[in-house]
Amino acid sequence: MSFADVTMDDTKSYVGAIVSAPTIRESINFATGTASTGNLTIECSDYDISSTKFSETLFTGNYVNQEVKVYSTLNSITAMADTVQIFTGRLTSVSLTETENVKLSIVVKRPWDDIEIPNDLSDTGVYVPVAYGTWGTTLKNPNATDRYPIPFLKSTGGDSTSGILYYTVPHSTSNAHDTAHYDKNIRQFVKVTGYQANTESSESVNNRLIRDTFERKYYFRPSSFTNATGTFLDSNGSSTSKAWTNLDNAIEYAEGSSTGSSTYAQTPTLYENDGEQESVISFSLPNISGKINDATCYMKGQVRSTDLPGHGNIKVQYSFDNSTYYNFPDFNLDQTDWANQYTDFTHNSSGSGNDPMYGGTSFDSFDLKAWADSNNNGRMPEIMYIKFYIRSDPQGSPEDMEVHFKLYDIYFYSVVQNDFSNEPVASKQEVEAQDILYHGTPTSVNASGWATGTIQLSTISRIHRELLYTKLGITDTAYKNNDSTFGNGIKSNAVGRFFTKPNDPKPIKKYLDELAYEGGFVFRFDSQNRPVYHYIEDSPSADLSLTHSDVIDLKVEHTSLKELITQWSVQYEKNPAGSEYKQKATHTSSVRTNFFPSGSKENIKDAKLNWATSGVAKTNGNRNDSFLNYYNDMLGSVKQVVGFKIVNPTKSNIEVGDVISFSSMKINPLSGDWSTIKFITTDTTRGIGGQISVQAREI
Repeated sequence: MSFADVTMDDTKSYVGAIVSAPTIRESINFATGTASTGNLTIECSDYDISSTKFSETLFTGNYVNQEVKVYSTLNSITAMADTVQIFTGRLTSVSLTETENVKLSIVVKRPWDDIEIPNDLSDTGVYVPVAYGTWGTTLKNPNATDRYPIPFLKSTGGDSTSGILYYTVPHSTSNAHDTAHYDKNIRQFVKVTGYQANTESSESVNNRLIRDTFERKYYFRPSSFTNATGTFLDSNGSSTSKAWTNLDNAIEYAEGSSTGSSTYAQTPTLYENDGEQESVISFSLPNISGKINDATCYMKGQVRSTDLPGHGNIKVQYSFDNSTYYNFPDFNLDQTDWANQYTDFTHNSSGSGNDPMYGGTSFDSFDLKAWADSNNNGRMPEIMYIKFYIRSDPQGSPEDMEVHFKLYDIYFYSVVQNDFSNEPVASKQEVEAQDILYHGTPTSVNASGWATGTIQLSTISRIHRELLYTKLGITDTAYKNNDSTFGNGIKSNAVGRFFTKPNDPKPIKKYLDELAYEGGFVFRFDSQNRPVYHYIEDSPSADLSLTHSDVIDLKVEHTSLKELITQWSVQYEKNPAGSEYKQKATHTSSVRTNFFPSGSKENIKDAKLNWATSGVAKTNGNRNDSFLNYYNDMLGSVKQVVGFKIVNPTKSNIEVGDVISFSSMKINPLSGDWSTIKFITTDTTRGIGGQISVQAREI
């Protein structure tokens, strides 16, 4: 049907039966990463089609829920190739009035409508998790977040060492990537010993197998220290505090480093000339349940001196009661160790034991399990003390000793398991409580559709695209901004990981919108139902150039202060097992004080990104180099907004997301010069006869 009778070159005759003047609205919001298309209502006369009323034809011919396409054609054009498709939807209802008019309700239908994920089930109703991104393989970093949750499926074998626990994973693998338990007491992931490297199919899903002894391997550091107290007299006779400096540096680590941290905590330079001095710090150890199979303390340190006597001792010691002290093996030194090197003496930990975290040889160690078995009924201690001790032992007149100690790193490695023999009830409860574990098997994009080969997913845009492909069947190549120039190009800095919560389906559209916002883009289907990605380019070129003769009713405004965001606090790299975030980035726009007084609490955005893991912090680079670069450029200052109607039919094919430039206009913009600015289309409203109203905002 149409507004007037016309026969097009597709051999179809279109009856001029439409009696209303419908409009079609599309909008795009770059600030939220969302897009929308309005529904369409058409009222027409109930004309005859081969002696059958139009309403009857629709109802009896099963036209409800069928596709509807709307085209725009001007003047006497009859070639379908020269028309512009402006809408695609589905007919959802037909109604007839006593005036013999038919009302058609046509809605926009999208592949994600009514779809939730996860949506694949085991035979017993356990949902298969969805996870995309670059995940960890070996778990050693105590603060790692590169694990996704996997749900418990079943157990076999009973409460013994032969019992096996099944956890459902997204796909099969032959690699023994570390599976983890999240220990809420110490708030970190802990490696769980697997039963076998290969996944195993059971109940129509793939599973990671774990022994029900639930052997866990802990790597942990002190959470905080209690500093040394008291004073001593330095070489000048002045009273000096025994407190260590920069204690937090002793629990830092360099992520991915093979040697650990390069920063350190340090004692004061202790002085003695005929006796002994010491400085003691302490820290609490976490409560770890289960039978200890192994426990070792690793410490990296360095002794340095500016003056040493001919006789004496230097020790770094540990204790669990502040009474009985034991020596760190590498740091039980006397004059034979420094020989004739009485000044600028340096002694480093040399690695008396294998270092499981870094694989290096610069860590001293001692067997904590042996102490626990002998002194604490096989349990980990609750507190630990570290003492730096010096003694000057002159053979005659006093001899000066000036020494300090640097503590670079200290951590603990412990292996525990359920003890069914001695603690059957507690062990059974421990097993039953493990309804979720965390896994790190990498996931890859499909080798078809929008990809040219099997590649590791890392960018947020690729994760978004993979959800469209695998979960919604959208396999068409993106009409605008395909992967080579978008996900693998300008948006390659926006890196993230995606996962679903176990057995908790959510609308896939919610996830797609969140990914789009965090990745700095918008996904939509255009008027021809083609998939399109939009973003504001670093140096955008105009898709459409307009002059005064092309438009009417031009209005130039500016964005409201409510849209302005001049101060950001962005949390990201979320813990998959909790609500906290590992990293935080902040930024204040350079123009904030132009609009708000110093100290104002207005116009501050606290954003929490669920999927982004890097590419967030503000840099001095391009707009698309980071999350804060992109949104600060868009929202960090007041922008101009234009509204107008297009009267030149050759320009009526404009769509949201198109970039516009202006020239030869009757009035100037608020900034004074059209040639220095471009606009991006955010709203279009189409009417009959090619009429179109447009809104666009300054880039």
